[in-house]
Amino acid sequence: MERLLLAQCPSIPLVLRKKHRDFFPGGLLTRSLSLLWKLYNQKVSNNEGAKDMKHLMIFLIVIMLIISFTTLAFAGWLIFHKPAFRGKVIDTETKEPIEGAVVVVVYEKHVYGPSGGYTSVIKVKETLTDRKGEFFFPSYTTGIHPFSREEEAGFIIYKPGYGNFPNFQVSPPTFVDWDKFFSEDYGTKKVARKRSKSATVTFGVVELPQLKTRKERLRAIPGGPTDFGSKELPLLYKAMNEENKRFGLGEVK
Repeated sequence: MERLLLAQCPSIPLVLRKKHRDFFPGGLLTRSLSLLWKLYNQKVSNNEGAKDMKHLMIFLIVIMLIISFTTLAFAGWLIFHKPAFRGKVIDTETKEPIEGAVVVVVYEKHVYGPSGGYTSVIKVKETLTDRKGEFFFPSYTTGIHPFSREEEAGFIIYKPGYGNFPNFQVSPPTFVDWDKFFSEDYGTKKVARKRSKSATVTFGVVELPQLKTRKERLRAIPGGPTDFGSKELPLLYKAMNEENKRFGLGEVK
């Protein structure tokens, strides 16, 4: 069927015919055009408007190829994928690992719209650093709206008594690309670049300062991602409420 269709439609560029060779067999295009092919043969045998039918078939093939190209172009937009993330949290002064720090990863997408669009959270995950101060999140893949794109992953790192990440850490600087920082060359010191800024950092390693005053500690209590509370992030909210209780503040949910 494919050979017959392509032979009868020399106006379709060769590159398109080759690119879409796998699109014909068994697909909607084949089934639709097979009916037209039968009708075309009937017209030919009856000598009724064969030329018009041929033009119609060519037109439909071109339209279907345009649709398939569009589908292929947007296919990448439908897949949201983030690599595995790995890191280590240490004390700025002692360089010792910080065990039991809550680490949250926030997966976000940007949805295009008439007013520029908006950013929304797809999923959140959390874990605790181990005795070595290390944490790990496996890769994450899901489907997203076709008129959207993935955003850089967001991170929250918090332990009462320390400055939080990404607002009060000593290292890395806030302009670093977190996707790369927590997924590439873990433990390697090298230059991280984002737009016009750069800094030499140890990839994956976060340094948090100890806090001493009440004011500092209260300022360091992070806020959770919008629309995600203690049900989705029990570890984070437990740590936040422990600090609130220490200073006589109410529970957050």
